[in-house]
Amino acid sequence: MKGILKWCGGLALGLALPFSGLAQAGWDEALTKEEAEALLMEYLRDYSPDSYFLMQDHAQLPNRFTFDNSVMTMSKSDDYLFWISQHTPEGLREDLGTAVHETNHDYTDLKAYQLIAEQMPDTYRFGSRYSAYYINRTQQVLVEHREVVSSHVLARQIPEELRTFRYRPYLAPANPLLGAQKDGIYGLLDEWCSYMNGTRTQVDLYEYYAAHPRGAGVHYTTWIQNVAGTHFAYLEFKYFIMRYMLHLRQQEPAMYRNLLAQPTLWEAYFAIDEAFGAVVKEYYTKKAAIAEELKAKGLRVDDDGEFFSVEMSGVGTYEDEYRKLETELAKPEYQELLATLQGVRG
Repeated sequence: MKGILKWCGGLALGLALPFSGLAQAGWDEALTKEEAEALLMEYLRDYSPDSYFLMQDHAQLPNRFTFDNSVMTMSKSDDYLFWISQHTPEGLREDLGTAVHETNHDYTDLKAYQLIAEQMPDTYRFGSRYSAYYINRTQQVLVEHREVVSSHVLARQIPEELRTFRYRPYLAPANPLLGAQKDGIYGLLDEWCSYMNGTRTQVDLYEYYAAHPRGAGVHYTTWIQNVAGTHFAYLEFKYFIMRYMLHLRQQEPAMYRNLLAQPTLWEAYFAIDEAFGAVVKEYYTKKAAIAEELKAKGLRVDDDGEFFSVEMSGVGTYEDEYRKLETELAKPEYQELLATLQGVRG
């Protein structure tokens, strides 16, 4: 989640990993601050290369930029451990996606102005807003903000049955400090992109859990729990963005046309959509394979769309929420809008 105000810290993680090998520490072993910082980066380096690049690139980003005769100074949040609730190996793995998610918000702002300062410092108009959406190591999409209305306009338009977990706080109640509301479609994209990067991080950690088995499939149910809570944000924010554009088409046609005429906006939209869709597909594929593996070992496995359980002990999966949104987005009004957006993508 991102608002106008950001938390600031004093840590800048470099490329060196002085405590390499800490991943072998006991799962609940308390770590010093330095050990936790190093292990966080070790997990990313070993299992999630795109997230590792994001965090490394963020660590070296400046927060002071010069444009012609103007200087801009921005806040920078680089205390990555702020987002980790317990400084143990298990605590780091559980919250690693959150750390990446929140860092991505900061990156989206800072990277945008670094790119502008490097590529077009003389043409930048002071006060103009930009975002640089991080897709992967080789793709970041720079988008200038155009006029928008607050996403809060959707609050009363979303039917009760489709007010899923992230309806609050991203659409309601009204919050003028929350980027997902005040920045309209650009803020919704920022949240969508951040959830994509955070969820991808947790999916990438599958290889760690597969290599460190625990009794009764606990290693796998832990992985599923860590992914399940954010995977359905893929369709939540896709739905919010579709509803936003349908609202503009009906109520703000000039604004709707202006946004349609911005190819980089739709380049970012489809890049996030495709990346997040691939992450979710990988998650469901691996979850099904886990069920088969555990059944082959003689364990009872149940996966009913709400819970994934092994030997009657389970975790929530929120697949029912995901399928509900999937059904909604398959309706003609969304598919027709999607076809229109495909025609203007960059």
